Amino acid sequence: MSRSNNRAPLPLLPEDRPPRREGYQKLGQAPAPAKPPVEVIVLNRIAFGPRPGDVERVRAMGIAAYIEEQLHPETIDESLYRQKAAAFDLSLLDAPVETLWARRSLQNYTAQQAAFRQVRLNTFLRAIYARAQLQEVLVDHWHNHFNVYGPHYPGHFLWPDHDRRIRRNVFGNFRQFLEEMALSGPMLYYLDNQYNRKSGTNENYARELFELHTMGVAAYIPGIAPSDPKIVYPGYRDADVYDAARCFTGWMVADNPWNPQIGDTGRSIVYEGEHDIGQKYVLNAFIQQNQSALTDGRTVLDRLAEHPATARNVVTRLARRLVSDRPSKRLIEAGVAAFTAHRNADDQLRRTYRALLTHPDFTEIWGEKVKRPFESIVAVLRATEADWRWTDSFDWNYGLTGQRLFEWGPPDGYPDTREAWTSSAQLIRRWNLINALCCGSIEGTTMDLLAVTPRDTRPTALVAFWTNRLLGYTPPAAELQPIIDFLARGRNPNFPLPAEDVADRTSALVALIFQMPAAQLR
Repeated sequence: MSRSNNRAPLPLLPEDRPPRREGYQKLGQAPAPAKPPVEVIVLNRIAFGPRPGDVERVRAMGIAAYIEEQLHPETIDESLYRQKAAAFDLSLLDAPVETLWARRSLQNYTAQQAAFRQVRLNTFLRAIYARAQLQEVLVDHWHNHFNVYGPHYPGHFLWPDHDRRIRRNVFGNFRQFLEEMALSGPMLYYLDNQYNRKSGTNENYARELFELHTMGVAAYIPGIAPSDPKIVYPGYRDADVYDAARCFTGWMVADNPWNPQIGDTGRSIVYEGEHDIGQKYVLNAFIQQNQSALTDGRTVLDRLAEHPATARNVVTRLARRLVSDRPSKRLIEAGVAAFTAHRNADDQLRRTYRALLTHPDFTEIWGEKVKRPFESIVAVLRATEADWRWTDSFDWNYGLTGQRLFEWGPPDGYPDTREAWTSSAQLIRRWNLINALCCGSIEGTTMDLLAVTPRDTRPTALVAFWTNRLLGYTPPAAELQPIIDFLARGRNPNFPLPAEDVADRTSALVALIFQMPAAQLR
């Protein structure tokens, strides 16, 4: 039977298709997003989006100078952050571990949670108001790399110490970073090394140390393989994890008031009384018997930090955070070269970031990353110069977005790919919060939007003004037209709006701009 003329033609076979050209898109695939100015790209990658004036400042000083400034946060004036932080009680952020640990005896639940909440509050304050933005982006990254579920009992009492350990190592040496995390009280509880004893080994921490913190799951060699000194394995095996766990027996929190050798201070200690002193075999080499718990654990950390798979895994995750969900091989190789060459440097990580941030991919690739809820909401608060306060109203509504700070349960950290954050339900929750913030219905957050609205109240002019002020540039006309139509509501968009219409619609206009596809990219 002949085919009806009304039916669509059969699709082209691969050999019949025309050659791929620049800008070619697959059938059904969305057009590539318009690329913003390079300053906007930089401010959405090593900052949580621009505040008014940031684009002009970066343009004036130059991209290279701005990156170098951000690589040295100790040189940056943080008077705005300090002014905002002074309005809050952040007294527990610098409290000694013993003071934090003693708060376990408090009966009031809110008081018990104060230390954890102060870190979350300070994280928002720094992301919104601090000028050292790269530092805050990286603190966020490393909290996910070394993920700990913050409310986990009793580690949440020690959360300020965990955050301090991350902050002081962000620009430092990765090997030192590993040891600081291995001795973090919340980490010791969360991954059960607190209960890793010679009388009963617990491998949870050792497993994640190999799989997430260092070599990565791609380096795992499955199957049961015996330890054979004649064989050099390129990755790690279950046997490596088991013996590494034995090396970390005795690494624990001092939480035993009945044992004077341990005590009950909340400090991280290495207790020889619970250490397995037998011989171990980790990553193709023996670890001799009768060594101290500190020596055994440090030997494992040394071998992991020096392994090529660790360099590749760590750099790949950094490149994914800073540039693209699928970073190029050339970008990863540049980062690995810096990470490896400066393995023993005190600022190994700073040098690695520099290699990634000055690579051509950093500013050439755009549109492959989507902001997570934290980044998106902070960008709104920064761009509108909002006066923000942590309130129960904000806490509840922000929690609905799916990224409550430090509350990802599994040890792998919040996902960092667009697929995880672009479902309809997820985006609607984010947009609802943006609407509420811009319309003033979130207690504690205010935005004086009308104060900066220009005299030219034509819908076309207002949309151009607000997109440039909020996003740092004016996106293509096709993306702006629906917002112009909303603002005009049937009127000629080139005629001025009455003052009462401007007052009624400005907050919704600002919210719509932050809901544009262009505002979701980084």
